[in-house]
Amino acid sequence: MDVSPDMEKQMGAQGLQEVMGEYGGKVLPDYHPTARYVQGVVKRLIRANGLEDKLGGDKEGWKTHVVKEDGTKNAFVLPNGSIFVFSGILSVANDEDSLACVLGHEIAHQVARHSAERMSGMKVFYGLAFLLSSFGIDMGLSQVFLNYVFSLPNSRKNETEADLIGLRLANNACFDPRAAEGLWHRMSAEEGTHGVDMSFLSTHPSSKNRTKQVREWAEDVLRDRPSQCAPVKGHVGPFQEASGARWR
Repeated sequence: MDVSPDMEKQMGAQGLQEVMGEYGGKVLPDYHPTARYVQGVVKRLIRANGLEDKLGGDKEGWKTHVVKEDGTKNAFVLPNGSIFVFSGILSVANDEDSLACVLGHEIAHQVARHSAERMSGMKVFYGLAFLLSSFGIDMGLSQVFLNYVFSLPNSRKNETEADLIGLRLANNACFDPRAAEGLWHRMSAEEGTHGVDMSFLSTHPSSKNRTKQVREWAEDVLRDRPSQCAPVKGHVGPFQEASGARWR
C-alpha cells in the first residue's frame, strides 16, 4: 500500500465536498433528536475504543452527518473520518445495538485503511485529477475516482475484516454485537423492495454465509466483554424476531 494518511485525508476532503454538495441541504442540525441519537452512538464507539486521535487531529475526524432521506438505507465513513448516516437505515438498524454494528463496521473500514487499499489501485488517476484541479482544470477524473472508491463493492477480504473489527468495536463500547445477525437479515429482506434505495448493500454484499459467520463471531466476541459493561439481555434472533418469539 503506497497511499499516505495525508493523501487519504485529501481524498476524504474531496469526498466531503462532493457529498455535501449533493446532500448538504438534507443534513439534520446537531440539535435534532435523530442527529443527537446517532452522534451519541458514534461517540460511545470512538471513546470506548480510543480512536479520538486515530485521524491525526483532523477537524472533520469522526464528525457525524445525519441525512434526512428516509428512502435511502445507507451509511459510510470517508477517508478523513467524516461519517454519513441516511435516516432510512434507521428502520433496519432499529435500535442502538444494531446501529452500533453498522457504524462499527464502517469505522472499521477506516481503522483498517481499506479505502487506502482501494485508492492505491487508482493512484495515477488520483494524482492526475488533483494536479489538474490545482490549475483549475476539471476533466471529471476526480468524480471517476470517487465513484471507484465509494461505489464499487468492497472485496470479500475487506468486508470480512470489517465485520469482525466492527463487532469488537461495538462490544468494547458495551453494545450487543449479536444484533448484527438480525441487522443483516433485515437488510437482505428489504433488498429489491420497490422505491427503496439499498445503497448499503451495493457496496456491502450480504449472504447467508455472512449472516452465519457474524452470528458465530458475535458469540466469540462477547467472551471478551469489558467488565464495566452491563450483562447483555436475552438475544432475539432474526427468525424469532419475525415470529414474535424471544430467547429466554
